[in-house]
Formats: sequence, structure tokens, C-alpha cells
Amino acid sequence: MVEPMKLKDAPKDVIPFEVYPTNEMDGYLMEDVYGNKSWCSRGYLEDNFTIYDSFVDRMQLELNELDERIGKLEKFIETDSFMSLEETDRSLLNEQLQAMHKYLGVLSCRMERATSN
Repeated sequence: MVEPMKLKDAPKDVIPFEVYPTNEMDGYLMEDVYGNKSWCSRGYLEDNFTIYDSFVDRMQLELNELDERIGKLEKFIETDSFMSLEETDRSLLNEQLQAMHKYLGVLSCRMERATSN
């Protein structure tokens, strides 16, 4: 949960996530999945995080992250470090890469369907 809120309006037990906070600072009250609450300035949150409101936004984020991981694994597979691994480990990494490509394909199809309607 993220809720716009000035620091002065935040609950008293909330710890500001800011180096030099002032009561009039615009910011956000945040609550994590465990119920922990904190407050951070609008500038910090907007500069360091992206808020995804819809499942399409979240799918796009997942697609981007998966594509990046695939690229990193493909580069690693081309290295001497990869070749120095035991054959079983190389085989498992290749299987993982294939599974990641399949997952990327499925996710891309879901994204296409979600955005074409």
C-alpha cells in the first residue's frame, strides 16, 4: 500500500525514510506485506521506484526483468567460466535458459492478448 501523505499527517509511530525530513514535505505512507509502515518523500519514491497499478504494468515489468535475465544467462553461457563448469551444471543451465525462453513466449502472448482488447 502506498498513500500520498505529508510527514506531519503520518502516524506518530512511523519512521521517516528520509535524511532531513520536514513536516511539510510531500511524501507517501507505505505499508509492506508484513504490515510495517514507513514514510518517504515524494521525490525519493518517484526517483527510485515505479508504481505499477495494473496487471498489465506488472506483466510488462516481469517481461522486462525476464528478458534481462535471459540476456545475462546467454552471455554467461558464452564464457570460459561456463565451460569450466561440470557437464551436469552446464546442461542444467541450458535447460533453465530454454525454460526461460518458453516462459517469455507465454508471457508475451498473455501481454498481447491483454493489450489487444
